Amino acid sequence: MWYDYNAHDSAKAVAFYKDVVGWTVTPWGGEGYQMLSIGDPSKGGTATGGIMQMPQGAQAMNAPSHWMGWVAVADLDATLAKVGELGGQTLAPPLVVPTVGRLAVFADNGGAALGVIQAEGNMHPPVAQADKSPQGAFVWHELMAGDREQALALYGALFGWQANEKMEMPDGSIYQLFTAPGGGDPIGGMMTKPDEMPVAAFCY
Repeated sequence: MWYDYNAHDSAKAVAFYKDVVGWTVTPWGGEGYQMLSIGDPSKGGTATGGIMQMPQGAQAMNAPSHWMGWVAVADLDATLAKVGELGGQTLAPPLVVPTVGRLAVFADNGGAALGVIQAEGNMHPPVAQADKSPQGAFVWHELMAGDREQALALYGALFGWQANEKMEMPDGSIYQLFTAPGGGDPIGGMMTKPDEMPVAAFCY
């Protein structure tokens, strides 16, 4: 996955994450996009995401600063078609970013937003694991879903995410761990969101 932070004040966000997480920040593309890397990218560091200024239109709609995850897919159009078949909807249609690939944003069958990218070249960061990744890596992907079972079925069909261990929470709800395609260590978890949470959403 790739991770973008849409900020109301990108300069403050850059300063915050450089200090707190220790990411190296490098301007990219000439449009104010700041690349986030673990280590120095000129010396083999790993790029993991970016920070950008939120568009004025989104700010005018009172959208909060937020993270967006992007999942690599082989065929963007086929993925979006399947999203519709499974009860989701496309929120932002495909957009071409030169040297990066084609990107789109969808809402799943519970309303949670996620990005998908059909990348150009070698734009596929490795899957991170909590006990095998360097400091500063994204290692857990948590979905507060509209409905846990429906979400698991959708993401299994879309990306091949597989159910792993289930954990019963103190309130009796179920937290479902999931793995990347092929199994292995869990990369995240999902549960049906509590009633007081207004919308379904991913947390990274």
